Amino acid sequence: MTLSEGFHGSHEGNNNAAQNLPKSAEVPTPYEILSRSLHFENRDQEQWWRETGPILADLLIVAEHALPALGPYFPPTTEQLKSIIPNGAKVEVSVNFQNDTSIVRFDLDPTSHLAGTERDPFNKAMTSQMLSRLEEASEKFDNSLYYHFHNELSLSTKDISILHGQDTGLPISQTLAAWDLNESNCVLKMYWFTLLKSVSTGIRTGKLVLDAVGKVGNTRESGAYAMLEDYLVDSGSRDKACLVSWDCVDPSVARLKIYVLEPEVSWTKVVDMWTLGGRLKSPAILKGIELLKRLWDYLEIPDGSRPTYDWDRPKQGEGRGAMMVNWELHPGASEPEPNVYIAVVGEKDLQVAQGLSKFFNHVGWTRLARSYVPSLCSILLTCPQT
Repeated sequence: MTLSEGFHGSHEGNNNAAQNLPKSAEVPTPYEILSRSLHFENRDQEQWWRETGPILADLLIVAEHALPALGPYFPPTTEQLKSIIPNGAKVEVSVNFQNDTSIVRFDLDPTSHLAGTERDPFNKAMTSQMLSRLEEASEKFDNSLYYHFHNELSLSTKDISILHGQDTGLPISQTLAAWDLNESNCVLKMYWFTLLKSVSTGIRTGKLVLDAVGKVGNTRESGAYAMLEDYLVDSGSRDKACLVSWDCVDPSVARLKIYVLEPEVSWTKVVDMWTLGGRLKSPAILKGIELLKRLWDYLEIPDGSRPTYDWDRPKQGEGRGAMMVNWELHPGASEPEPNVYIAVVGEKDLQVAQGLSKFFNHVGWTRLARSYVPSLCSILLTCPQT
C-alpha cells in the first residue's frame, strides 16, 4: 500500500536497406499504420481515434516487448527461478489510485532461457536486450540512465566469480521493469537492486546506492540529495538503502528514487521517514501525515519488527512484511518527495479491503469506496477471508 506526498519472441530479417532511413520511416508505429488504413463513419470517431490511438499504440509496444522478456513459462506448482518481485512471481499487475482515478501498473522481471545457467548465471542478458528493442521501437525511451547504473552497479566478471556456488538466498536478478499504463503515456521505470553487488564486493548497499545516484549529472550538489543523505546518516538508515529507480526518459527531466527497507514498523517511524526527521515541513508534507495517520488506523497495522529480505510468500496472518520508503529526487528540486509503502502482507485480506474502502470514503472517493470490496470479490471469485 503506497501513499505519496502528492497523494495523488523476436523477428529477424534483412534490414540493411532501412538502416539509413529515419526511425519513423524505418519502423512505423502501430498508430501510424492503423491511421493510414482505418476509415471512420464521422469526424467524431476520427477525433476519438486521434485522442486515444497513441495511448493504445503505447500499450501494443508494451505487449510486444514485455511478453518476450518474461522468458520461459513454468506452471505455478513447478520449481522456478526466484524473482525480485515479492512472492517470487515473474510478473505483477497492480492498481494505483490517485484523485479518484486508477492507473494500472505492470511489473516484470526480464528473464531469458539462459538465466541461471553458466552462460547467464545472474540473468543479465534479457534486460539489456529488452531495453535496446524498446529504444529502437519508440523515441520516448531513453536508456542513458540504464547505461549509467549498469556501469556503477552491474555484477562484474570478478563479482560473478566470487558469487559462483554461493547460496545467498537472494534472487539472481538485479533489475526490474515497470510500466504505469496511464492516460497520457506509458513511461517505463527501471529498478536496480544492490544486494548481490554488496555481497560480492563487501560494500554496503547504502553506499552503492548513494554513490551511483550522486554521479548522475549534478545530483550530488542538489539540495534534495544533500538533505536526504544527511537524514539517512543521522538516522542510521543509510545501510538500509538497497534499491534505486529511474524513469527511462531524458536524464535532464528524469526522476531518481532511493528506496529504504525499514524493519521497524510503527507510526512513529512513519512520521520520522516521511518528514526526514523533521526536515520536511511544507503544507503538502503536513497534509500527507494527516492522511497517512487515517490510513494507518483504518488498516490496523500492528507495530513490530519485520524481516526485510524475505522473498517467499508468507501465509495469511504470518510473516508480516517490512515497510518500504522511497524519496524522489527531481532535477533542480531543493527537497526530496517521500512515498511510504505500508506492507499489508500477512494481514487479513478482508480487513485490508475494508480499511481501504473507509479511506477512499474519507477522501471523497465515494464511488470507489462503494465498489472496491465487491469488485475484489468478483475478481477473486470469492470474498476475502476474515
